[in-house]
Amino acid sequence: MPTRCPLAAELRTLQAELGALQAGQAAELGQLERALALAQAERAAATAEARQRAEEVARLQEEVAGLRAELRRGQELCAQYQLEATALRADARLKEQQHRWATDEVARLQGAPRGRGAQRVPSQCPPAPRTPRMPSLRTWRGPRAGRPPVGSSPSSSSSWPPPSFSSTPT
Repeated sequence: MPTRCPLAAELRTLQAELGALQAGQAAELGQLERALALAQAERAAATAEARQRAEEVARLQEEVAGLRAELRRGQELCAQYQLEATALRADARLKEQQHRWATDEVARLQGAPRGRGAQRVPSQCPPAPRTPRMPSLRTWRGPRAGRPPVGSSPSSSSSWPPPSFSSTPT
């Protein structure tokens, strides 16, 4: 039986090596499983973080859209105010021109010099109120070229229209 002993010893050696290999594989498998679990946890954390960032991006996009809409409304309002300011400036210029015409007409009727240097007669030309109510261009019935002012007699219309508005050069 001496032949069996060396085989039995060799078998035991092989079994020991196989056991060591299986233990090494089990340890390596355990390490791989731990690494896989760690990778899965990191993936889950990354996925959750990506979802949070996507939600934040969506919220910021909504905020930007709201701010753009608010900016558009502000620009439209600004344009309306600018249009209104332009209209008010035009009305103020018209009122100033009407006042000059009235002052010139009073001065002409009183025989005083006309133009920018004409002096107002306080009793007949009171100062304009602080917040004048101007007629609109559609309803204003002031002097028109070729027509005498309302209330003037035909004989006093020889100087009408004023020189700056006459149709013939002087």
